[in-house]
Amino acid sequence: MLRYGQVQIPHHTRRPLSMHPLEKKFQAVVRDTNLFLPGDRVLVGFSGGPDSTALLLLLAGLRSVFSISLAALYVNHGLRPAAATAADEEHVRNVCRALDVRLAIRRLDVARVARARRTGIEDAARVCRHAALRTTAQRLAASRIALGHTADDQAEELLLRLVRGAGRGGLAGMRFIRDGLLVRPLLSFRKQELLAFLRDRGVGFCHDESNDDLCFVRNRIRRRLLPFLAAEFNPNITTTLVHTADILRQEDELLARLAGQAAQEIVLRPADRPEIRLRRSRLLATPVALGRRVLEQVLIELGCPPRFEHVEAVRRLALAPPGKRLHLPRGLRVRGERDVLVLLYPQGRRRVRGDLETVF
Repeated sequence: MLRYGQVQIPHHTRRPLSMHPLEKKFQAVVRDTNLFLPGDRVLVGFSGGPDSTALLLLLAGLRSVFSISLAALYVNHGLRPAAATAADEEHVRNVCRALDVRLAIRRLDVARVARARRTGIEDAARVCRHAALRTTAQRLAASRIALGHTADDQAEELLLRLVRGAGRGGLAGMRFIRDGLLVRPLLSFRKQELLAFLRDRGVGFCHDESNDDLCFVRNRIRRRLLPFLAAEFNPNITTTLVHTADILRQEDELLARLAGQAAQEIVLRPADRPEIRLRRSRLLATPVALGRRVLEQVLIELGCPPRFEHVEAVRRLALAPPGKRLHLPRGLRVRGERDVLVLLYPQGRRRVRGDLETVF
C-alpha cells in the first residue's frame, strides 16, 4: 500500500476486478467523442490533484480497452513552498509507480516568465505548463495530451470569459479536442463524481493551497460567484452553464464553416506580394456576424490580435472613401483602395508608429 496523508492507494488500482459506474460512463464518453485512436500514446497532465488523479486512474484502468499507452507529466511551477512541492512530487511518483505509468517531471520558474512577459502569474503558469506538455509530448512521441478539466471548470471558464469579454467562440468554452492534440475526457463530469470515484477506490490526492487564494479571479468565481448564483438564482447553475457552452460551441462551429465559405469570396492572397486583400463589396454584402469572423481570421493569420475594436475599425474602413488608412498593432497597416482593402506590414512585423505609406 502507498500512503499520502491519511489516504491509502492500493496496488490493485492498475485494474480493479469490477468496473466502477464512473468507468462505464467514462468509456462511453471517450468512444462517443472519438478522443483516442488505437495505438495512441497519451501524455496525461498530472498535478496530483483530484481531477488529474481521477483521469489517470480511469485511463490506466481502461488502457487495454482503448488500446493506448500512457505517460504522465508533473509540472512544478516554482511558486509553492519547497516542502509542499516535494510532498506532491513524492505522491505523484508513488501513484505512477502503482499504476505502472511512466512519469516525467518538469521544474519551471513561472515568476521569472511572468516578469519577462509582464503578465499575471496565472497566465504565465498556463503558458509555461502548456509549453512543457507540448515539448514533453514531442520527446515521448505522444499523439495526445489529456487534461483533467471538468464540467465545473467549464462553468468557471465561461463566467471568466464573460466577465472579461468574449464572443460566441470564447463563450463556447473549452473543447473536448483542440488542435488534434489536447483532449479533455472529463469535460462532462462533475467534480463530486470524481471525488466519489476516488473515495470508492481508496485513492488519495494532493491539495494545492493556491486554489484557495482569493487573489486569483478564477478562485473568486469558484468560491464566491458560483455559490452565490446557485444559492440566489439557480441551484443547477453549473449544469446550465455547461449546456449553454455546448449550444454555443455547436453554433460557433456552424458559423466557422459559413465564414470559411464567405472568406473564399472576400479574401485575396496575391502570389507576388506579401499582403492580403479584401474585396470591399463582398465584405459589405456579407452578414455582419460572418464578416467579423472573416476579419478575425485574417488578423490571426497576419499575427495581429483580433480584438473587437480592431475588427470594427477594419469594417468602418470598408465603408469609408478610398484613400483612408488604418494603423493596427505590430506594424500592420490597412489601406483603403477603390475596390479592396489592403493589409500588409510595410516595415515588417514590429511595433512602429506613424505613417508608413512612403515604403510602398
